[in-house]
Amino acid sequence: MDDDGRVQEHEKAGGKRSGGEDEPVCEGQKKSSRGRKICGLLGAAVLLLAGVSMTYQKEERTYQESGKVIQNPARGFAACADYYDAAKNCSLVYVDITWREWEPAEGRYDFAQVWEDNFLEEWQQAGKQVVLRFVCDVPGEEDHLDIPDWLYELTGADGTHYDGELGRGYSPDYENTAFQEKHEKAIAALGRYFGTGNLVAYVELGSIGHWGEWHLAGDESLSMPEDETCLVYASPYAAAFPNAKLLMRRPYEIAAGLGAGVYNDMAGRKDSTESWLEWINKGDSENIPAVTAMPSIWENYPVGGEFTSSLPMEDMLGADLAQTLSLLERSHMTFLGPNCPVIGYEEYGEAIAQAEKKLGYRFFLAAAKLSGWSWSGRQKLEIQLKNTGTAPFYQNWPLKVYTLDENGSITDSQVMAESLQDLLGQGQKSYQTTVPKKWSSDGNYLAIGIEDPASEQPALLFAQEEAETVLVQVTGR
Repeated sequence: MDDDGRVQEHEKAGGKRSGGEDEPVCEGQKKSSRGRKICGLLGAAVLLLAGVSMTYQKEERTYQESGKVIQNPARGFAACADYYDAAKNCSLVYVDITWREWEPAEGRYDFAQVWEDNFLEEWQQAGKQVVLRFVCDVPGEEDHLDIPDWLYELTGADGTHYDGELGRGYSPDYENTAFQEKHEKAIAALGRYFGTGNLVAYVELGSIGHWGEWHLAGDESLSMPEDETCLVYASPYAAAFPNAKLLMRRPYEIAAGLGAGVYNDMAGRKDSTESWLEWINKGDSENIPAVTAMPSIWENYPVGGEFTSSLPMEDMLGADLAQTLSLLERSHMTFLGPNCPVIGYEEYGEAIAQAEKKLGYRFFLAAAKLSGWSWSGRQKLEIQLKNTGTAPFYQNWPLKVYTLDENGSITDSQVMAESLQDLLGQGQKSYQTTVPKKWSSDGNYLAIGIEDPASEQPALLFAQEEAETVLVQVTGR
């Protein structure tokens, strides 16, 4: 029976509670209504004669939400990791690695140079996480290779040097089996260096097409590989990055088995984003590779991307701000980068704040109630938690209640929910548990937090008006 049931039982039976070391029990009590009533009256009489208080105690609090931007893990803007002044203010940093950079000689992976160039030692120490993308073809102003020379020679230079509307470069032959075999080894090596801890939060696939975006354009001689070949390139990522969330440019059918989200590198542009949303909502079996409808993909898998470079940032944050915010909200995006307004757009500060608050989760404790009978050794804690963002928090971090001593040090805790992933954007849920009464007496008080399993400490900031904090006090001073 829950505590509300106990309240009703006390009202009917004069305070008798069935079981529990703190209450008297009638010897030989019968399982009849009359017997329970008599026993309850006798129990109440005993308690009253003993001078025990019979009051039902309740402490309630309500809270207001802050209007400020909250910097929390695994969400928000993701500036280029090698752009120090921009990246230092983000909780996510973006790293793309060309195959040419990663494996300059066959079997030799230049982890040290990638680590140094992107300040990853410092970002890791600061608790930042990485959005990673591995690319084989980046259009530029001059003809060039984004794969290593040894691989170009090994594959017989059987790709295509292109000069089109997007720029110049080299598109490999993705059907080449030697290229596929070496790619699998390169991704496995990426995983060994970057995929074992929690440094990498998201991996954008990556590998195929211009900028790794799974499209080829501007040259009629270029064509995307078939679905089976695309799966050859996508599959190694899941094994290499078991702790990261994978994302693909569109909701391809092959992504369903990988548990991958999606990303949109044209965020802010209405026509392109509407087409992308249509792919998500309706699918496209004629596309290569085939796109399947996944209208609720954001409920289980993250959505990322970056602001389009085809429009001035000043327009997206200025005259077209309402449209920009609507597109972000409808897309349920969790992060944007590397093209994002982190630095150099100070005059658009309020617009930037509005855009960033549309990204990912934003938890706010709306109400809390602690209740119980004065004689009981336990109390019931009920809270109302809101997510005023546009997406869930996709990590399995538990919601916990903590007891703190008069110095503010955590002395104990227990789980209220194993994960908050089912608290969707613009959603609200109730959570409840019972806690020992001593947790909120004798100078102790209760607080709510969301714990990082790695550090075993509360680590997510709540958007509370009183103060942005990782612990929201629900009882006491």
